[in-house]
Amino acid sequence: MRGLTLVEILISVGLLAMAILFVVSIIPTSVMSLKKAEDLQAADAYGVGLVEMARMAPPAEAETREFVVTLNRTEFHFVREVRQVEEGLIDILVTATSNARTPPLRLATRARATLGEEE
Repeated sequence: MRGLTLVEILISVGLLAMAILFVVSIIPTSVMSLKKAEDLQAADAYGVGLVEMARMAPPAEAETREFVVTLNRTEFHFVREVRQVEEGLIDILVTATSNARTPPLRLATRARATLGEEE
């Protein structure tokens, strides 16, 4: 019977340690990516709500409104713009930004100026 030499054992332990360190280093990155995705999903849902509010009750004239909202412990700055495109049609644009390394979120739609009707 032949056993393992000390060099073989050291190489095996070194390779195992490197593999463990690689897996452990991936975990924080995955957690941060998951948090960003959750934040963007919450901001998207809030932005869709702002678009729907403007669609259901459009203002009498063009307007820009700003909202600061905390979602999932991340502060977002929303800007909703409503513009008259032509008679009976409005554009609704919602932009969301945060300081938490998330990309800006932009939502836009065109709607009829009368209540509850879409283009």
